[in-house]
Amino acid sequence: MLASVQPAMAAPPIRILPLGDSITYGSSSPGGYRLPLYYLLTRAGFHVDFVGTMKDNSAPTLLDPDHEGHSGWRIDQIDAVIESVFAQIADPDVILLLIGTNDYGQNNDTAHATNRLDALVTRMATHRPYAKIIVANLLERGEPHNTRIQTTFNPFLPGLVDRQRALGREVYFDDLRSAVPLADMPDQLHPNQLGYQKMATNWFQMITRHFTPEGSTNPPAIARIHPSASLTNVAVVFSKPVADDAAAADHFTLDGGVAVLGASLDAATQRIVTLHTTPQQPFTLHTLTVNGVCDRTANRLAIAPDSRATFQSMAGRGAPNNVPEAVDYALLYSLDIPTQPSYATNVAYDADRRADIAGFSRVAYYLELQKPGAPMHFIWISCDPFTTNVDWLGVPTASSGAFFQMPITNMNVLSSLPSIVGGTNLTGGNLEFWPGNSSPANLAAVPNASSTAYDWGDGAISGNYGCMQVHNHDARQVLFAFNGWGGAGGPADLGIGNNAGAYADWTTSRNAASFVIKTLQVYVLPSSPPALPPQLTVNPVVANGLLTIRWETQSETTYSVLAKSALDDTPWTKLFGVTVPTNTAVSIDLPATHPAGFYRISTP
Repeated sequence: MLASVQPAMAAPPIRILPLGDSITYGSSSPGGYRLPLYYLLTRAGFHVDFVGTMKDNSAPTLLDPDHEGHSGWRIDQIDAVIESVFAQIADPDVILLLIGTNDYGQNNDTAHATNRLDALVTRMATHRPYAKIIVANLLERGEPHNTRIQTTFNPFLPGLVDRQRALGREVYFDDLRSAVPLADMPDQLHPNQLGYQKMATNWFQMITRHFTPEGSTNPPAIARIHPSASLTNVAVVFSKPVADDAAAADHFTLDGGVAVLGASLDAATQRIVTLHTTPQQPFTLHTLTVNGVCDRTANRLAIAPDSRATFQSMAGRGAPNNVPEAVDYALLYSLDIPTQPSYATNVAYDADRRADIAGFSRVAYYLELQKPGAPMHFIWISCDPFTTNVDWLGVPTASSGAFFQMPITNMNVLSSLPSIVGGTNLTGGNLEFWPGNSSPANLAAVPNASSTAYDWGDGAISGNYGCMQVHNHDARQVLFAFNGWGGAGGPADLGIGNNAGAYADWTTSRNAASFVIKTLQVYVLPSSPPALPPQLTVNPVVANGLLTIRWETQSETTYSVLAKSALDDTPWTKLFGVTVPTNTAVSIDLPATHPAGFYRISTP
């Protein structure tokens, strides 16, 4: 049995993205090839940092469980999420790509499999040009798939890689198939432990051909630049770890009259230099010139002379600085989210201006997230009011009584992330706000939602996890998610857009500690109190076979209670009418066996 091996902390991290299907996942063996590869590299002096959005199928002695292995996935499925994966992980130094066997197992467009693989490699090399992409041929498997792979796929991979290299891309071929015979695959598809060990040895040889523990054989380059909302800091991200003396102001010059006052090197990654500058003008293009920065290898490879990169300074933090629509809105709540919030009963907002709001005609949610050395991203979602009660617009705690699983109308969306579907007067918006736990079952029949995976169509169940999510189910997209704040313990879940990991809505991602900025704000568009229909709030707890429904009322008014089982059903079905004698809230019990997922209250 392998004992736990501590990483070589003296060396800078080498980031490895294991990318592929169930073989990368490690089907039939905890940790798969990742476990023995971790040991081989660590014992060779490397500080291994596996990266990826997945953490499952690890092993007790594997100290770093991250990977991007998806059981049953094909080339097109990896291609569909790879940009989102890159956005969620640190830049990989090496990508171990093994994908395509499920294309043959599922008979999915095998005639164009190599073309689709070539497009995937191109996408990866374009978005992460400094990562060394190692493309492996497919392992043996049972017939008839094996013969087809050997005649229509594997023979063409060396030429594919050569063409990529001719374009100046860091793409390399690995004959992984020769390392693992079919005898090491009991099910004719997945390696056993011995097969995974042989895979690890093969990957190890490929990695050490291009890397030493101090870094790759390439000189450093500017990978990207991240300006800061403070307008006095700029993070320069290098393609590889750089020497300690890279953190000297005289290596860097900025145009536009901005002076570099100092510099500091991130000790953990050893590849991010933060420049401290005189104030930058908002939304101004600047060119950064870098000279004399060397890597950490014994040869002290230097960056190319007068290396340049252009960036635009930021406008600053807060919705009014980034969202034109927000200028007319008033701040209702502002919350700097802690890593482990506990809002079982109340929320200590950093700003709470409920007393200043007399009425409002629209509601908006604004979230800012930033990771160390990365750009700040935001999303703004405004919509028609779904309640007139300002107490119910914030985090929906158990004590507030707020609970919303419902569509929203006239939705406007703006985000700094290009993957977000933006626009005005969008349809397809829906809320999932509740203080309890969630079930992946699509109990409300939300369009385009899964019934088995957490996404934009889940169900509320008892518990204290906490869910605050806004979605665009028409676009099959999570707009933002803030989960895990209800007192169940552990870090919160946070995200803008779809999570590329196990669950699209970030459930159980527990990633709040990865952000240095995580601010949620609620805005309203002030007005006189609007003449709104009563707003429905459904209590998800069924007691004695009855489901309780509450809504806001006007005295001596007759209301109709209508229902439908899905958002896109037609028409509404009237259940009954009721006359309310007072202006206080009224409760009506309906049989919990009724198939409705949505309710509507109207005046006849």
